[in-house]
Amino acid sequence: MTHVTKVYHQESYPAISPSSPANNHAGRTVLITGASGGLAFAIIHAFMQASAANVILSGRKLEALNAAIEKLEAIRPPKSPTKLLPYESDINSLANIEALWKTLANDGIAVDILILNAATPYRGPLLNASEQIWALFETNVLANIRMADKFLTQGPETGKVSSA
Repeated sequence: MTHVTKVYHQESYPAISPSSPANNHAGRTVLITGASGGLAFAIIHAFMQASAANVILSGRKLEALNAAIEKLEAIRPPKSPTKLLPYESDINSLANIEALWKTLANDGIAVDILILNAATPYRGPLLNASEQIWALFETNVLANIRMADKFLTQGPETGKVSSA
């Protein structure tokens, strides 16, 4: 099998290390969707190591977000100033998306970095699955476009968009 990459890293290295001064996020606020588990833990932990001021955990179930925060607090990097803030929101609902961004604005929170981590996987046959595939499109594409739109129009400053 041909490999495009000659070196595979299993651990972080200086150029991408969240503890590197070049990757410091002091004073920045990060919002991550789908933040109650999975890949989100590693992303949030990295931003805690990089000294982000705030990480907003967004997800459908407040209990799950609070449980995630409890687990993250247990592995908090020493001297990390990061505040972990849970916000219940379902990106499948335009009303929820609008309410989330309105609440953030009312709370005086401007988001500097948006990580679109919420997604729904599909396992099954593609034949006769148009309803399921459309639902996947609404979650994995449309909802994330709506989140990015709200992020980019939140104020005079523009941020950085990432999709995990």
